Amino acid sequence: MKKKYIYILGAVLLIFTSSYFLKNTIKLMAFNWFFSQHLDDILEQSYEPLTYEGNILESDENVETNQINNPNLINFQLFPRQTQLKDKNETVYGTTIKNTEPFATLLLGEDARGKEQGRSDSMILSIIRPSDLKVLLLSIPRDTYVEIPGRRGKDKINHAFAFGGVKLAKDTVEHYFDISIQYYSKINFYGFKQLIDALGGVSLPIEKDLIKYTYSRAEIIVVGGKENYTGEEALNYAKFRSDSQGDFGRTERHQEVIIAILEEAKKLSNITKVFDVIEIVGENLKTDMKPNMIKELANLYLKSENPQIHTYTLKGIASNDNPQKIWYDHVSETEYTKVKTMIDDWLNSDTSEDELIEYFK
Repeated sequence: MKKKYIYILGAVLLIFTSSYFLKNTIKLMAFNWFFSQHLDDILEQSYEPLTYEGNILESDENVETNQINNPNLINFQLFPRQTQLKDKNETVYGTTIKNTEPFATLLLGEDARGKEQGRSDSMILSIIRPSDLKVLLLSIPRDTYVEIPGRRGKDKINHAFAFGGVKLAKDTVEHYFDISIQYYSKINFYGFKQLIDALGGVSLPIEKDLIKYTYSRAEIIVVGGKENYTGEEALNYAKFRSDSQGDFGRTERHQEVIIAILEEAKKLSNITKVFDVIEIVGENLKTDMKPNMIKELANLYLKSENPQIHTYTLKGIASNDNPQKIWYDHVSETEYTKVKTMIDDWLNSDTSEDELIEYFK
């Protein structure tokens, strides 16, 4: 009888030991067995390729425009954008990661509520290297002073999204860095709250209270020192800029929240919440990356013991030295050259690991 209990105890220990060392394999099996088809259905609804027919920024000399930058801008009229761009008979499951070449995708966090046309509250150029599962998240502050295709002069980069939606935002980043961006993903930033709450909260590096000062009072936006933060708190943290770092600090907080979500989503304890997470993501996501490709990336992420996500924020010098006294972030030639070289290296499959991480030392 005693020997029987020893065998049972040994079997239990073996199961728990195997579960620990094979936890990524178990998560991958669960993902493929139980959630794959549901993910297909949701992501098909989120699939929205961009249209390249015509230009939604049409010149019209008789139209009065709200010139956000300066009087020298080209007059334009903002026409409704097509939202359903794929043919109903077209399959959206054809694209897969057939090779290991790095690729770029533009991540946009939209600040709009309801059906209003918002601005890109967050703009991140992401470079994904499937072969070694390394990811670069390059945040572009929204006040960065750039040329916007189709407009005269320069303006804040986040105005591109307000003027021409995802298409113009993507064109602007491509033009600025002289690269090709293969995909985009747009998420309603307010959907982050639901997503984080569905995960049971996230861990964030908030050591001190974040306080917003006004003429009449001081308001605590987020309490520091907590082990876990709700969706509302995480969103307030991501959008906070009432400190000495301003918008630069906010872009870094955007990165921290994204990484925190990925870390929380990967935990085995959250596998039962996948249905809720998929529903929330599907309701708030639009992308031209096909479902099969997203699933393959998810599989790569779940299989990896230590996916490496590196972050960088494009640095500019704030100035309002212009007739309109508008604040812009001016990127120096030195900073631009450094970031441009970084992007090119990350997009080059032959770049060594040591060269990739050299930028973050």
